Amino acid sequence: MVWDNCHIVVMVYKVGTPLPTNGEIQQAVEMPLKSPDYVAAMSSSSPDVIISNSSTADFTAVLYNQGLMNDTYNITASIDGPQGWMGEFTTVNGTFQFGELDSVQVASGDSTQISVSVNPNYFNGSGVITIECESKNSPGMTVSTTFNVVTNTGVHLLVVDASGGGFAFKISDALDGFYEGRYGVVSREALQAVGLDLSYFTMIAWAGGNSSPAFYQNEVDNLQDYLDQGGNLLLAAHNLGSDIFESGGQSQFAQSFFNNYLHANYIADFGGSYIMSGVTGDPIANGITVVINSVYTRSPDEISAFDASANPIMIYGTGPKINSLKADNGNHKVVYFGFAFEQINDVTIVDTLVKRSVQWLTEGIVLENPVDGFAPSSYSLEQNYPNPFNPSTTITYAIPKESQVSLKIYDVMGKEVVELVNGKVSTGTHSVEFDASSLASGTYFYKLTANEFVSVKKMILLK
Repeated sequence: MVWDNCHIVVMVYKVGTPLPTNGEIQQAVEMPLKSPDYVAAMSSSSPDVIISNSSTADFTAVLYNQGLMNDTYNITASIDGPQGWMGEFTTVNGTFQFGELDSVQVASGDSTQISVSVNPNYFNGSGVITIECESKNSPGMTVSTTFNVVTNTGVHLLVVDASGGGFAFKISDALDGFYEGRYGVVSREALQAVGLDLSYFTMIAWAGGNSSPAFYQNEVDNLQDYLDQGGNLLLAAHNLGSDIFESGGQSQFAQSFFNNYLHANYIADFGGSYIMSGVTGDPIANGITVVINSVYTRSPDEISAFDASANPIMIYGTGPKINSLKADNGNHKVVYFGFAFEQINDVTIVDTLVKRSVQWLTEGIVLENPVDGFAPSSYSLEQNYPNPFNPSTTITYAIPKESQVSLKIYDVMGKEVVELVNGKVSTGTHSVEFDASSLASGTYFYKLTANEFVSVKKMILLK
């Protein structure tokens, strides 16, 4: 039997100290013991998608009851994306609109499927769809899964997370500081669709991490088609060349891509140093020194230029061995770093490399419908704090330019409870206190609308 509200205390004694004695405790940690009665998990094999703004994206997730007891789950779906996008989710009980709530009973050891459909309604942009399930018998125990959708028009830059660890944020965080266009983020699975149309994107940024395989065949096919049409590619990956050229590598089919599209020769699986320096006078890496950390087993590749269109941008130590290069063959441009950005501890170095790479790759390109009045931040709606709360909580949101802003609270039935903000809001980060003294305990939703940006999040009032 596991008692409710039970805690575990772990005490660490000095080595050699007999435990029955009153030896000095070196460290003690108290942790709540999680009851095995109510445990859940979610999974999904549905990939992120890149679609036209007239298409529909469909996803499927499975909710598993891994607890010892039967349970009932409150299921909601929300979207953080362009205003005008619509969505619905389907359970065993029927179909519900985003923002509505359904309750599904799941027996211990059993599962239930949740299907989601998202319609951009001809509005361009990128969005994150979240399915969240909360136990009714163990309030606060929630599981969730997310899906990313990017339209193949209206978004200027595509960030692809092939790192396996979610490290694409290193690129997207850097973009937030300077990029005047619109960007979207997808997992690498989105690039595995056959015959994908990537032609609208002025640039693709590939966060390769230390993945093995470094590429799948459809990814290479889509990237080659994109570059053949005059695209621009920023790629940062550790051990990319070794996975393509070494005998035990899983991406040997990509050797032609490595030579003819990255414009690189593979020399060795280690360049002899963990310190790289920028080539003097290079517009991307001049004045930069990179020290590779041990996020992965360190063995950055040594490469060389495959043809006259390529030039080194980062070398090992003082050279002459090369780690990174850039290439411009008159049709497409490529910047290839032989390390992953998460291997650099200094955020300012990552930000500088990303910014200079984007500027070099997109030089001379005029963006269609850029973000007006750009500021070094983006629209965002943060999770309220505290959550759960009683009786008040703070909601924080960021506005990159003066906007007409609405911030509303809804109950689980979709009925508006109160409007906290309605009017022009200046650039910056703003916080609003929500006092729920007059409301009953339960789940509520708060929705921020600012120009074309719409975001909905859930909060719990516990009295």
